[in-house]
Amino acid sequence: MTSQATAHDIRDRVRRQVVRICHAEVRDEDNIFELGLLSSLYALRLVEAIEREFGLELSDDDLKVSNFRAVDAISSLVARLLEPR
Repeated sequence: MTSQATAHDIRDRVRRQVVRICHAEVRDEDNIFELGLLSSLYALRLVEAIEREFGLELSDDDLKVSNFRAVDAISSLVARLLEPR
């Protein structure tokens, strides 16, 4: 994936991964932790899925619950990491 991805494309791809891992439809702003959709094991699977989907290697600083609480938050993280340096 290149940094040319649109915000819409990123959000759609993130949403697909969240739905696949959580086995539930969610709105972009839904807090998937508060909804009880992710155990620690599934949170790790979601991180790995996002890394694979976008060709990223997330740093320890990126692995904050706030970055993975919702499709919106994950999409923002991915967009920031895909920005040209």
